[in-house]
Amino acid sequence: MNIYFDNAATTPVDPLVSKAMFEWQSANFGNPSSPHKHGQVSKIRLEEVRDTVAGMLGSQSKEVVFTSGGTESNNKAIIGTALANTEKGKHLVVSAVEHPSVISACDYLKKLGFEITFINP
Repeated sequence: MNIYFDNAATTPVDPLVSKAMFEWQSANFGNPSSPHKHGQVSKIRLEEVRDTVAGMLGSQSKEVVFTSGGTESNNKAIIGTALANTEKGKHLVVSAVEHPSVISACDYLKKLGFEITFINP
């Protein structure tokens, strides 16, 4: 039996998701930011998927953001939330043993005048 201990870095993709992605990507590989036909087909599908996810979450499509992974997600969540809420203060309390992407986001905010308190476990 294999046991995988690095789920903080990556996790297996659900077989249904993998199958759906493979079926789509094997025939439709256009960059959704491109103006050509292949790109526009991908953009339409991307927006359909965004609408589906929003519906499942009970949110608006514009609130669903796809990222490349955990580091980008952490940066967007931490920095975006901090900057959107400066009227509530500019002090964050963070575990000192967080993922490096979290620490980096806090270091960035510190340069913008935020106070960061790291708490040891």
